[in-house]
Amino acid sequence: GNTAPGRHELVLRYGSPGARGGREVLLRSVVTVLPVTRPVESLTLDPAMVTPPAEALPRIARERGIVRQALGTASPVRMLRLPLNRPGQGELSSEYGIGRILNGVPKSPHRGLDLEAAIGDPISAAADGVVLLSGELYYAGNCVYLDHGQGLVTMYFHLSERRVEPGQRVARGQLLGLAGDTGRSTRAHLHFGVSALGRLVDPGPLLGYEVLP
Repeated sequence: GNTAPGRHELVLRYGSPGARGGREVLLRSVVTVLPVTRPVESLTLDPAMVTPPAEALPRIARERGIVRQALGTASPVRMLRLPLNRPGQGELSSEYGIGRILNGVPKSPHRGLDLEAAIGDPISAAADGVVLLSGELYYAGNCVYLDHGQGLVTMYFHLSERRVEPGQRVARGQLLGLAGDTGRSTRAHLHFGVSALGRLVDPGPLLGYEVLP
């Protein structure tokens, strides 16, 4: 999200050079990053969700470490297929990359998709995977993180209930929990996020790609 516009070299390494008879393949390409102007949303929230009280700071720091570890997961086996399953049936209400002003304070851009939902609506897995995290976090509220292999992780925030546990294998379309408005939220909805090799990326194209062979 912070890459400057212009031409950049993209380097891809794959293979297993350390294994017997293995080899590493190196591919290079040049991509052009274009500037994009995004709209800005101004939201009013509980002040504790914008400027947390001092007693909440240790919890937030601890949870950031837990999330960082989850997003750094890169299981070797690919479990997903594209396009991803739509995790909720509601309309899109907030896109990836939109600017955010919370209680008058500029904050980081929105790094996911918001889908409209009523409390209790079913939320399902975007693809086959393993539950990395199922818990209640300060900002995300009740949430689920799924590992889909090769560094791709999906996230489901603000749930009212969680129906899966860490380590559990889930299938594409399986119920993960129920929509809610827990954590930093203005109303009931689903925040759906995707991380690739530890970087938050736009889930939109992954929901819309044609099925790969």
